[in-house]
Amino acid sequence: MGWIVRPLQYNFFQVVHILAEIEQDFIQNFTFGNIISSMLIFIQRR
Repeated sequence: MGWIVRPLQYNFFQVVHILAEIEQDFIQNFTFGNIISSMLIFIQRR
């Protein structure tokens, strides 16, 4: 469960990258995964 605490030590973009990996590996089929994907698309457009 260390991947929950560790992102707090990183900057925003590293946290986003970690969340993307978590989303792909663990919660691909959950609504939260869709929210993360939408956030990543939004960030990439900026």
